[in-house]
Amino acid sequence: MDSSPAYLDGVAREIAETIEAASIGSAEWRDVCGVYLRAFPGSFAAVINQNFEENRTEFFENAGLEQAFVDSYADYYASINPWNEFWKSMPNGACLVANKTLPTRLLKHTEFYTDWMRRTGDFDGAVGLKVSISSTNIVHLPVHYPLSLSHVYDVDINWVSSAQAAVLSRAVKFAQWTAARSEKISASSVVGIEDRNPVVVLDGEMTVVDANESAVQSFRNTGVLRNRYGKLNTSERQSTVMLKHAVRSLASSAASRISKLSFQANNAIWVASLARLPIYGRASLIMPRRLVVVKFRNLTAIQKPWGLEALAPTFALTLAETRLCQYLYEGDSLTLAADKLSWTYETARSTLKSVFAKTNISRQSELVRLLDRLLSD
Repeated sequence: MDSSPAYLDGVAREIAETIEAASIGSAEWRDVCGVYLRAFPGSFAAVINQNFEENRTEFFENAGLEQAFVDSYADYYASINPWNEFWKSMPNGACLVANKTLPTRLLKHTEFYTDWMRRTGDFDGAVGLKVSISSTNIVHLPVHYPLSLSHVYDVDINWVSSAQAAVLSRAVKFAQWTAARSEKISASSVVGIEDRNPVVVLDGEMTVVDANESAVQSFRNTGVLRNRYGKLNTSERQSTVMLKHAVRSLASSAASRISKLSFQANNAIWVASLARLPIYGRASLIMPRRLVVVKFRNLTAIQKPWGLEALAPTFALTLAETRLCQYLYEGDSLTLAADKLSWTYETARSTLKSVFAKTNISRQSELVRLLDRLLSD
């Protein structure tokens, strides 16, 4: 094993270049681990994003470890890793040698060691680098190796990994910026569709990420929806509690679900429809937050029977076309309207095209505005 300064400096530069490439997507994070594996035979390296608050492994790439161990770590053993509390207390940029700070021999009585670490192989020596994302979320770059190599690797890997603190910090900041930008684009695309009913995009902590004009007006006028220090509330405490529970449940769920809840506020009956926004793209070091879109409808304010039947002769609408317009005016999506009418999606789409042709418009939002204007005249 070459431990010369020239060799270690070359390894450090290669790892730094690979981290920079991985941060912009021109390399994989496992390639970073692969450089460690080649430079320090008999080791395994990983890049891990660990969320301590939610006890969840957000990201795990490695070289030198079987996938079954990666999966079991992310699914369970990360939550009982005795090194977690130690790393939480360490400062940002800390690079530490296990034998000098928390030796593996002190962990041999733990479930983590006996059921997971021992089974991965002879990897009781370790060096770890920490970069903070937040007070409860870190990116961790651990390198494990046999204790028989620790007399060399403790010093050499610590030197190489310490040199990565700045470049890994830059990669984390860029990943945070990319995730925030992705969230903003996703949220904006949703709130821009609906302009009549209030629509708000939230994270799991009820932070308002985006809102349409109708929701913003409610915030300004101190209506049913309130924006208090960036958090969504309603004018009634009980409905706020119900909404918080639904949003948190949906944001933390691995499955994509749609839910609804009804509540009374300001002498009106409201329905909130919630759906988790999909996250597109490949897994990255920092993924966008799980966002929830909430659409509010005031059922008390809905006019029945809508008065659309009276408008049908104006555009020579058929009964089927009028019924479809009723649901779209109410705020339903084309898919939901088709379901309520017991139609296929293609039937609803074809009927909507016919309505567009008769009303000389080309977008669903324009149709809703047209109907709203005519009904208010």
